[in-house]
Amino acid sequence: MNKSTIFALLLALLALSATATEYTGTMTIDDGNGQVSQDNVVVNMVQNDDGTYTATMTQLRFNIAGQEMGLPPMTYSNLTGTPDDEGYINVHGEKTLRVGDLIGVESMIPDFAQAFAQTILDKTFPLTFDARFNDYELTAQAHFDINVTINIPFLGPITITDVSVNGNYYGTAPQSEYTPGDVNGDGVIDIDDVNLIINRILGLNPGVEFKGSGDINGDSAIDIDDVNLIINRILNP
Repeated sequence: MNKSTIFALLLALLALSATATEYTGTMTIDDGNGQVSQDNVVVNMVQNDDGTYTATMTQLRFNIAGQEMGLPPMTYSNLTGTPDDEGYINVHGEKTLRVGDLIGVESMIPDFAQAFAQTILDKTFPLTFDARFNDYELTAQAHFDINVTINIPFLGPITITDVSVNGNYYGTAPQSEYTPGDVNGDGVIDIDDVNLIINRILGLNPGVEFKGSGDINGDSAIDIDDVNLIINRILNP
């Protein structure tokens, strides 16, 4: 094995592998006039190779001023993760949406304003997303303000909607039935588990599914630290 090959293997061992955790829970939306809860909302949190995170959330349904509306599936990319003292990762994201991106928003536009519908739908607003998570649970807050006022000839300024919406989410991730380190799920922590993780890091077995988690230390990455932990458990049962 030449030096360049050895160097490439070392880089592979030290690199972070993209890992994903899926949380399922309840989102409660409050528009200041009432609350609507939606169950079985799924949030996927993916740690990318560069250490950033990508968060995706399934479609949401809620009420604004008595009208049933919704948001399409949302994605926040390149989120910087900040660990806290309790072992959680914290992320913050913001994206700009059009009023027209809201599902069902057309029902809020009165007949006399239909001629100005495109102007209304093209209005934009920011939607923020803050989450705190570990391998077991995720809490998140989402917020957006929509103030759409148009100036209609002979009628003057007309407010179509002026609302502040807050969402609170709590979800949990399914937990493995296997002991940490028992990657192949055979009930024993041994060299077979070590080999599985090393091969995964080197990209040699992309089609092999782990039964137990390969993220032994719970840092959302499968890397050389996890290999060392398994070896230590084999040597010190």
